Amino acid sequence: MTILTPKKALNKAFLKVKTTVEEINNFKNALKSLRSRINVNESEEYNKNIVRDFFKEIAFRDYNVNTSKRIDLSIAELGRNLVIFEVKKPNSTDMITDSNLNCKSMYQLIFYYLKELHTNKNTQLKHLIITNCKVFYIFNASDFYKLFGKNSDLKRDFENQYIDNSPGTDFFYNRIAPKYVQGVGITATKVDLDEYFKFLDNVKDDQELIDLYKIFSREHLLKLPFANDSNTLNTKFYNELLHIIGLEERAESKSSSKKIITRKEQTKRNHASLLENCILNLQESYKLSSLPNNENYGTTPDEIEF
Repeated sequence: MTILTPKKALNKAFLKVKTTVEEINNFKNALKSLRSRINVNESEEYNKNIVRDFFKEIAFRDYNVNTSKRIDLSIAELGRNLVIFEVKKPNSTDMITDSNLNCKSMYQLIFYYLKELHTNKNTQLKHLIITNCKVFYIFNASDFYKLFGKNSDLKRDFENQYIDNSPGTDFFYNRIAPKYVQGVGITATKVDLDEYFKFLDNVKDDQELIDLYKIFSREHLLKLPFANDSNTLNTKFYNELLHIIGLEERAESKSSSKKIITRKEQTKRNHASLLENCILNLQESYKLSSLPNNENYGTTPDEIEF
């Protein structure tokens, strides 16, 4: 692996975003709780729970952080996994190292990734993580796609051999995954919490925790826009652009937080907008009547025109 430090992995503009004293204090308290609960003698299930609690406490209280079928842990929204974890005990020999990817934890993560991508058709994954509660290896989902997701031979082997039971997964771990991991090069952000625990008890050391706080943030792990993100549209410009076109952004439904961009409601429509002007032209030239099957475009006149 090519190993990145948190500082090296973070977006340079995001590094400049200021953190508040309250944010760092809350983060320190979550780290202290995690440190106090780590126990090498406990089961893997126990360790999943403390990792889950840690992420819920630091930034993901509004997300579903839990097991996901056979996946050890995931961060999900609206039923879609965005980050998946493979969690091992602190002393597990199945844990990958800087110099060795050929371990069961990597095979398991690849298996769950392929299942998300090919079986569940989930293209929304942002990061994948292997951890033993102290050490975290964070992989970009786009790197997994380049190495494993679009490998047609691996996809064929996965789909031919995958059976959702213990013998099926064991065959994948023992016979299929190793040959695809052997010799690959991949980049990971490595976090060793033992290097940060020493900064928890002195306010003067708070500065040393900022990179760690940001690497575990929603903005980084879920690839969300942030205050200084040059890729984020100015809100006023964005709203004006929608208005000129004749569109608006609104919730998909009363029970959903997902937003969609659609035609303005009838009472708000402006005939000078690009969309309404185009629809008027279609109406006046009777172009819609020549469509072979209007129902392909909707069931109401408004839907068909839009």
